Amino acid sequence: MKTVILAAAFSLLCGGCSTIALIFLRGDSVQDCGGAIPSTETVDGDIDKRLRVEVQGAQVTEGFEVIVQKRGDRLVVLGLTRFGSRAFTILQEGERIEIDSPMEAIERVSPVNILRDLYIWPLMALPPGSAELTLSDDGKSATVDHQDCGFSTILVELESGGD
Repeated sequence: MKTVILAAAFSLLCGGCSTIALIFLRGDSVQDCGGAIPSTETVDGDIDKRLRVEVQGAQVTEGFEVIVQKRGDRLVVLGLTRFGSRAFTILQEGERIEIDSPMEAIERVSPVNILRDLYIWPLMALPPGSAELTLSDDGKSATVDHQDCGFSTILVELESGGD
């Protein structure tokens, strides 16, 4: 909160230096951890899922409600902020991936990491690799711990449907 206030004050003093203020607002972030993202062809059937996703890293905790829908070869992932506004949209057909994020200037979490973690769990189409996957006893949530990259992702299934 202190960073946001300082950035806003600096922006007012600077008079139009909004780009500089956005750099301060961004603060720490969790960047793309790297690694392959499978083709949508690796996931059988149609899917409808709604999850709560929380990414935790050094001085970063960011939560999203994530809607996952797969029809045929087309996967759509919609990330919503805690206030219900669109944080990002991922469209994947086969191996082609498009990411749109209207909040790009202040984004603290790479949507690519969220997509990769969705393939680890609940889509189960990607082995965790160097990450550690921990499933809950009831099978409705998982934690993907990326120690090499300094963050973990907690995924909680809220609703599920599809084939």
